[in-house]
Amino acid sequence: MKQVIENREKDFAAARQLAERYRYEFVALKGAHLDLDLFHTIQADLMFRYNFVPLRLEGSALVVAMADPSDLVVIDEVSALLGRPLIIKVAPLSEIQDLLKKSESSQRMLDEATEGFKLDLIREDESGDETITIEKITQEESSPIILSWTRSSSRRWSGAPVIFTSRRATPKSASSIGSTGR
Repeated sequence: MKQVIENREKDFAAARQLAERYRYEFVALKGAHLDLDLFHTIQADLMFRYNFVPLRLEGSALVVAMADPSDLVVIDEVSALLGRPLIIKVAPLSEIQDLLKKSESSQRMLDEATEGFKLDLIREDESGDETITIEKITQEESSPIILSWTRSSSRRWSGAPVIFTSRRATPKSASSIGSTGR
């Protein structure tokens, strides 16, 4: 454990020295606010390969945190691959790698959690619970459905949907829908 702390301190010191030497701003990524939408627009393998993290957009330029600002070839390649100029900030390599690993594992968990998710259209099942199927939505000739749902601890969705159809100006509750869905 002591060795890990010492390595992190050396990593921070090296990053600070590089930032000072090349006159770039040093940033600590731990606790930093990241634009997740921006983060997900860039391929993870690209960020892993070049050890950078996007921080924000400033005009047409992308502000990134990199561990080694002296590697001009990498900076030029990333800029060319992303199709925009880069504004470089220096961060410790360990923080960049930790952030990328956490992001990758979070995305993998989200993908696994939603893998079997299927949206069901409002209908009553044998227990009297109302559900929703995507097939039912796409077969209907109505306008969008506006739903207010919550997920309970039993992993079941419940709520009070309000449905607006293109033929009616008044909303219908899910309980007033007949077996045909109208």
